[in-house]
Parts: sequence; C-alpha cells; structure tokens
Amino acid sequence: VTIGTFVAPLEHAFHWRRAEIYSFSIVYAFAGILLAPPVGMLLDRWGIRRVALPGAVLTGLAIALFSTLNGSIAYWLACWLFLASASQLVMTTVWVPAVAHHFHAGRKLALAATTAGIGLSTLIAPNLANVLIERFGWRLAYLIMCLGWGGLVALVGFFHQVGGDQDRHAKLAADVLKVLPQVNPRPGIQVGAGLVQNQQIRPFEQAFGQFHAPPHPAAELAD
Repeated sequence: VTIGTFVAPLEHAFHWRRAEIYSFSIVYAFAGILLAPPVGMLLDRWGIRRVALPGAVLTGLAIALFSTLNGSIAYWLACWLFLASASQLVMTTVWVPAVAHHFHAGRKLALAATTAGIGLSTLIAPNLANVLIERFGWRLAYLIMCLGWGGLVALVGFFHQVGGDQDRHAKLAADVLKVLPQVNPRPGIQVGAGLVQNQQIRPFEQAFGQFHAPPHPAAELAD
C-alpha cells in the first residue's frame, strides 16, 4: 500500500520508467494465487502461531531488502517475489481464525474490526511512509518500516498467545472427557416405530449438538 510514495524516489535514483516499477504487480499476483492454498494447509497442520510468527519476521526482512536496491529491475522483482511469498503468511486468512477463537460474544463485530484494519492501514501507511522518506530518505524509510511492522507484529505475537492453535482432535477429546461422568455406564435402548436407538449417546448430543447416533432397524438387531 506504500508503493506509490516510493515511485518518485526510485525514478530519481535509478531512472526507471513507471511501467518497470509497477511490473511487480504481476509477480505479486501470481505469488498470491499459487501460495494461498499451501498456506491454508500449513495453518491446518501447524497452527496459527507457528505460521504467523515466522511470517512476520520474513515480511520484515523482505521490506528491509528494498533498502538494498541497486538499479537492477531483476533484483527489484526478486525482492517483490520474496515479499509476496512472506506476506502470504500474515494475510487475513491467518488472523481471522485467531480472532474467531478469542471472541465468542461479539465475534462478528471483532471480525469486522479486523477487516476494517486493512482500510485503516491503507489510509495511514502511505502518509507515514511519505513522512519517513522526506526526513530520512527512501532507503532508511524501508528499514524503519521493517522494524515497525515486522518487529512489532513478531513481538506482540511472541509474548501474546495466538488463539486457534489447539489441535481440533485433542480439543474434542478433552471436551468428551468432561462429559463422560454424565454418561450412564449401562447402555439403554429405546424401541419405537421399529427403530432402536442407543440412549447412552444422549449426553453427548446435549453437550455438542452434532453427535447423533444413527438409528438401527430393530429387525437387524434381533438377528
């Protein structure tokens, strides 16, 4: 979102054409298309924290690399490829599950506030980058943005427990164990309309809502 503020300094420093500068958008788009599904798989396998923390650090390093630009368009595109790849680890697909895990009451409002942060950053980041460029130059501005974004997000994520990392199967097993004392150890059956249904599963149905023991025809059990 800050690329527009860096166009003029880069044109002046390397005499690039604007078409060459904005050629990064193709690299960024293809990286997002190809890497978004694998990142989703990593979230399911490793959890949010193990994806978000390295992603914040790598994104900060990718921003810092722009301070080393040397006039090569190939190097410019390589930096954007690195940034596009790293930023996939800190997209909304990473933060939305964490917010949804933390908030139970007012969850929709919390998710709305999270997505609203994207618009807020679009408003603030370019103006902040412009101030940094005017005071410190574009190379140092990239370094400051690296520390301010990647470093701050990584520190907050390191010292704050990111929600949604619990293994789904382990969490479900723990919830089942809490309900087990309520289960009648003697299995009971109820016969009605030619169907037999296990009544022992009823506490689970009351606790979780999605556990339904399939009814079995009484004739099959009689056999």
